Amino acid sequence: MLNLKWKDIDFENRILYIVKNKDGKPSKIELNHTVIDTLNKIKRCPKSEYVFCDSDGNKYFGVRKSFNTALQKAGQKTAT
Repeated sequence: MLNLKWKDIDFENRILYIVKNKDGKPSKIELNHTVIDTLNKIKRCPKSEYVFCDSDGNKYFGVRKSFNTALQKAGQKTAT
């Protein structure tokens, strides 16, 4: 998901195109209205082609640190 680019999403037909899946093949996923609505609410960074990026337009490479911080704040053990 961290490699998701805006150009890979067909909002009109509600389809997400995956250039290369785990098998190395292209595929597509039909998106429901909830997913489309959620994606439409994401503020786009004009400096980046990525859906999930920082304020400078740099794509994220991992979320483990943030996830572990959220777990700690919730009083849970961190993920390994």
